[in-house]
Amino acid sequence: MLRKLQVLFCVVCASLLLLNCGVSPDVIQDEIKKYCASSKEACAGEKGEQGAPGENGAKGDQGEKGDKGDPGEKGADGAKGADGAKGADGAKGADGAKGADGAKGEKGDPGPLTAFAGLAKSSTGQVILTDGNVTQQWKGMKSLCEATYNKGAHLCSTDEILRSLQNGLIPDSIPQTRAWIGGGITYGPSSAGDSINCEGWTSNGSGALGYNIRVVSSEKKWISVASCNAKLPIACCK
Repeated sequence: MLRKLQVLFCVVCASLLLLNCGVSPDVIQDEIKKYCASSKEACAGEKGEQGAPGENGAKGDQGEKGDKGDPGEKGADGAKGADGAKGADGAKGADGAKGADGAKGEKGDPGPLTAFAGLAKSSTGQVILTDGNVTQQWKGMKSLCEATYNKGAHLCSTDEILRSLQNGLIPDSIPQTRAWIGGGITYGPSSAGDSINCEGWTSNGSGALGYNIRVVSSEKKWISVASCNAKLPIACCK
């Protein structure tokens, strides 16, 4: 600062001296300008105060699109939406493998036991012939019972007759006091007359024998045998 004052003082003094010597003021001014041009620091004044800000300039054109930024952090999960409508049922899947067998169950109650039902209506003649020359055999005897007592009826066996006797199911009287029943073993024809069940209900010969239930009175009922030429009814059980 002091240096600038000294320079300024010298310039003023030089200007006054030149004026006294008759030098034109314009010449003196030109010389001062030349000096200041060569020594800006010496001629520069103190820095003035900052002026007021100027008005904003016109808005510039939009710059080029910048590079894509990095992805932001994942946002919080939104609230659960309402349940949608139920879809159609899918196709049935394949059957699964068969499971293991379950434990064996308890033994069931015994089924109903068959017993004496009555006498076949068409069995009053010899057992070998009915309606001409029809050989009865075992199936034929059964069919005679079914014709009277429907399906399931059959020629009574000796054990069915014994059970019926014990339960009071045999009537106190029957035609001819006897009726054919099945039982025992069929041996085949012989001169000794030892064929039981009338040779499979095919013989009416006097040498063949067949089982029958005999009823004499309410107290006298038992199983017996008779010659196959006897004309007896058939005892049916169901």
